[in-house]
Amino acid sequence: MRVYIEYALLDNLFFDWLLLFAVSKTLRLSTPWWRLVLGAVLGGVGAIAISLISAHWLLLFLLKTALLIVLVLAAYPIKKPKKFFVATALFVVYTFALGGSIMGLFYLLKIDFTLSDTLNYVRKIPLGLIGLGTIVFIILIGQTVKTINNTVKMRKFGCKISLKACGKHYELIGFLDSGNGLTDNGIPVCFLSDCALARQLKKHAAQKLLLGEAALKNLRYINYVTVDGRAKALAFDAEEFLIDGVKKKCVLAFGNNSCSEFDVLVNITLTEESV
Repeated sequence: MRVYIEYALLDNLFFDWLLLFAVSKTLRLSTPWWRLVLGAVLGGVGAIAISLISAHWLLLFLLKTALLIVLVLAAYPIKKPKKFFVATALFVVYTFALGGSIMGLFYLLKIDFTLSDTLNYVRKIPLGLIGLGTIVFIILIGQTVKTINNTVKMRKFGCKISLKACGKHYELIGFLDSGNGLTDNGIPVCFLSDCALARQLKKHAAQKLLLGEAALKNLRYINYVTVDGRAKALAFDAEEFLIDGVKKKCVLAFGNNSCSEFDVLVNITLTEESV
């Protein structure tokens, strides 16, 4: 197989920059563009240089590790060792993810290539294929970043809810909604998301009513105003409502939003100790 060094160098420069950019976005690192370019240049040139060296595998491994450290140090203004380790590890993970995406397409389309210190392939490979592999990688990174951001957000604004209604206890996940300050006769209103548990609660309340037993406490409609205009929601008084083990008094309304990450949009005023 004939290898074109200039093609391999351009590939390494582009993909190293892409990986460094992905890591910076994932970890929310404030990185100047020129540092990413510098890191990509060092990584690309270093990878080609190492591929031309004939030496023991241990020496080559040490050289690659040193190159990785230099690349990350050049690209990111990181001072904390822990954050440096995370950025380095994430760069390695993304490298394998990107390489796997491209190799998968190579196998799928039966394109000839070899694996060494660089990914070498025949000259007449369609450039669109590399672009397609890059798109797949970007989608994967986008989903990863979204998941990480959602996890961080939930850790920061999430809470554990213990609810008693219709004589039954429910353990829920709450989300502190800074935009929800709605009250009903001075009592904060929280919204149940349109989830399986909310539907279960409605079904259980209906069964209680059919049996002539007490169902949801003080069931009624409440009116409120949103940016889209006036709206109303079916609501009831919680028999018992605890946020992270602290008892609160609130009204629960059935909302229209559907989310798999939380069950209750918690009124922001319930975070105050006086409530």
